[in-house]
Amino acid sequence: MKKTPLDNISFFEHAEHHCLLNHISRGIERECLRISPDGTIAQTRHPESLGTSLTHPFITTDFSESMIEFITPIFNTPKQLLKFLNDLHIFAVNNIGEEMLWPLSMPCLQKNQPIPIAEYGDSNIGKFKRLYRIGLHHRYGSNMQIISGIHYNFSMPEEFWPAYRNYLQNQKSIMDFKSDGYLNLIRNVHQYGWLISYLFGASPSVCPHFISSKKQTKDMILSDNYKNFYLPHATSLRMSHLGYQNNASTQIAICHRHLDSYVEDLRQAVQTKDPNWEKLGIFKNGNRIQISDSILQIENEYYSSIRPKRRTLPKERPTTALLKRGVEYVELRNVDINPFSAIGISESQVKFLDIFLTWCLLRKSLNCNHETQTHQKYNQEIVVLHGREKNLPLRKEKKEIKLSQWAIEIFKELEIISNYFDKATGDGYQETVKLYKTFLDDPEKTFSAHVLKETLKDSLFQLGLEKSNLYKDYFLHQDLSNDMQTFFTSSVANSFHLQKKLEEDNHETIEDYLNDYLKN
Repeated sequence: MKKTPLDNISFFEHAEHHCLLNHISRGIERECLRISPDGTIAQTRHPESLGTSLTHPFITTDFSESMIEFITPIFNTPKQLLKFLNDLHIFAVNNIGEEMLWPLSMPCLQKNQPIPIAEYGDSNIGKFKRLYRIGLHHRYGSNMQIISGIHYNFSMPEEFWPAYRNYLQNQKSIMDFKSDGYLNLIRNVHQYGWLISYLFGASPSVCPHFISSKKQTKDMILSDNYKNFYLPHATSLRMSHLGYQNNASTQIAICHRHLDSYVEDLRQAVQTKDPNWEKLGIFKNGNRIQISDSILQIENEYYSSIRPKRRTLPKERPTTALLKRGVEYVELRNVDINPFSAIGISESQVKFLDIFLTWCLLRKSLNCNHETQTHQKYNQEIVVLHGREKNLPLRKEKKEIKLSQWAIEIFKELEIISNYFDKATGDGYQETVKLYKTFLDDPEKTFSAHVLKETLKDSLFQLGLEKSNLYKDYFLHQDLSNDMQTFFTSSVANSFHLQKKLEEDNHETIEDYLNDYLKN
């Protein structure tokens, strides 16, 4: 009998298999801007009271000196994960003075507002990180770089892979089998990730000064009070052409068919000259303004809604780590900041992502080709721009299907997975699926609908400022346990020690460091 895409889901019918769901590893990276009390982007340096952004393991900066990134360790339960993320917020808010944390994915800029690029000290790795960001500024502008999101890191327990390999009677090595499994997951996220944008998108509008050209306002509506540009049925402008995109994404066609070809495509992009970046030049007035004039400066410049990941060794490139040791986990990047949660994401969202990503891992993915990719890109773009529109048609394997109909089909399969999670954890995963299924029946329940409703009362800026004040007060009224206070304080002190050591160990010029990096 011919196998169906759903056949592998039955793996979890066995008690010893669905118990493995108790040991899923999950982590969160949450980006957010520091703002002044008046709502403008903070122009201050990254607070010393939070440690050094180069070497602190949990509190760093992203593109801008004003852009904090919280990074959790991995946890085996959603509650533990969110407790740690909440504690990080408590510690940070108590150490940034009168400043606040911006609660939205899209920034609200004032006219010609400076965006300070992150600084990382005098070590070569610190200079390298800053130079990469200077390159991003010159290539794409700083406005795009301060859009914030949630990155969800997900992996199955190590015990899962030999059991699943035996179930499928696969003869590959565990490393190769595991990498293939995660690449299958990634292909399915590309096929079905529009559902996450529909449910969790929370950026249907932008502030006027975020728009840099009239071309960007095409089809957008300017609110009656001139304070917002929006699309009435948009879900996630962050994930649209207005958001976190770059030209390289259209030049590189990566199907994630095999790990070797994925790595080869990325490396090719890092080595291939781009006429635009050649014209920009590597130096300006004697100073480097980008790492190279290739399509990508480094692999991380390739923006994708999900990435295969592997922790790297010192001076090791991400692609080298993947080739040597295989895929370790995936990083899902298409989740907007949830402005109705003080920490940017809720427990029900975490549970839904667990269910969705597990389903993507088990479900057989479509063959990867140009036609499939074209349909996937179309579906993603149409959903982020018009996802709440009634009877919105998507493209499914050469046929048209309504978003609502396709989503209902997916939810039937997600319900099966949620049942296995509840058997393993008893933690209300089925209730999570029921909750978000109501978003299909009533699009006005989605985060994007609520954000737009609040935005049009006054402005996105006003919504952000009100939530920033509300959440600052919320965190200031919470106390860290003595153990967590000691833990975070020690992490700060240790970060200064590590950065000092890195700077003392510099034995080559930054140019030699860069040449060595590019040569490898």
